[in-house]
Amino acid sequence: MTGIEPATHNVCSSQNGGVEVRCERGLPDASVVAEAVLTEARSTCGGLLFVANWVNAAYSVDVSELCGHFLHFTYEHVRRLNKLVRYAHRLAGEPLVLHPLRGEVKVLVYGDAAFQNMNKSRSQGEAVAMLRDQTTGTVAMISHYSRRVKRVARSTFAAELLNQATSHDLGVFVRRLMEWMWGLPTRLHARTDCDSLCNYVHSLRTHPREKTLNAEIDSLREALLEGTLTSFEHVPGRFNVADGLTRLDKAPKGLLLAAMRGCLCLPRTDALVTRRFRPPPEC
Repeated sequence: MTGIEPATHNVCSSQNGGVEVRCERGLPDASVVAEAVLTEARSTCGGLLFVANWVNAAYSVDVSELCGHFLHFTYEHVRRLNKLVRYAHRLAGEPLVLHPLRGEVKVLVYGDAAFQNMNKSRSQGEAVAMLRDQTTGTVAMISHYSRRVKRVARSTFAAELLNQATSHDLGVFVRRLMEWMWGLPTRLHARTDCDSLCNYVHSLRTHPREKTLNAEIDSLREALLEGTLTSFEHVPGRFNVADGLTRLDKAPKGLLLAAMRGCLCLPRTDALVTRRFRPPPEC
């Protein structure tokens, strides 16, 4: 996987099995690439998504954002694709490490959303599911996703809520998988950096202005009442691991890379640290 290199529209195979594309000098970066180039770009982005999903989640947002431009793929996008390919060759320095978990294990899910940060004013949702050893504090990242929110979000709160419902399904799947493997009951904990969302889920007195969102809020509240979800709390953005999947800058990705190595920093006031869980809302 060597990427695509713009500078003739002639296509030739390289020694590493990739495709090298050259464009005539003076061709503007905003010009649409040829069909052969677009086909190779799709193949390369598919390989990058495979690497992002199985090896490194830190730059999934970059690859996903680039895949949204295939309807109007230009040579500027080709240059960005080359940078991602070069970065993929250096992924060995940031491996996914799975440490042994010998104490009480909890399933921890972080969710986050970005309102209309994709093409055609679409919102992006992401989540990270991991196992946390309550004795040592070591974590093991199990699954993650970074993709478009399937439903139309009219506000940032709507995007956060719709993505949180999807991340809850991911957490339930991981919890049931662990229970099937170990034969022991496992508890699920969810975290989000949207404070108003936590207040709505834990309260029956306040409701959002968009009445169509009440069904999703009720589903999360029922999960707390039934015990499917043990805790649903707010964390500051700097402690949200999933925040690194929505930002293109490198700063928020440090927490995500640390979680891949088995390290996770929780706030001192978090329920998993204090072991004081908020009681479920009363019906």
